Amino acid sequence: MYASIDLEQRWFEDGHFYLCTCAALPGLIIYAILLPIYVFLKMKKIDRNDPQTKFKYGFLYIGYRRERWWWEIM
Repeated sequence: MYASIDLEQRWFEDGHFYLCTCAALPGLIIYAILLPIYVFLKMKKIDRNDPQTKFKYGFLYIGYRRERWWWEIM
């Protein structure tokens, strides 16, 4: 369990854990928290009955049928 570049540095000990946390935490915050909140707020503002909006965002739901609601759980 040594890093391939520096064979003296053990994985997930001392500085390696700190570097992994500094590299992964911003990406996790951006992609798992901030991006979904942004999309939710952006989609909340649009008019869903507008034909232009239906054409623009229709690819998100065009393949779904109401009687197959359970398929997303799978």
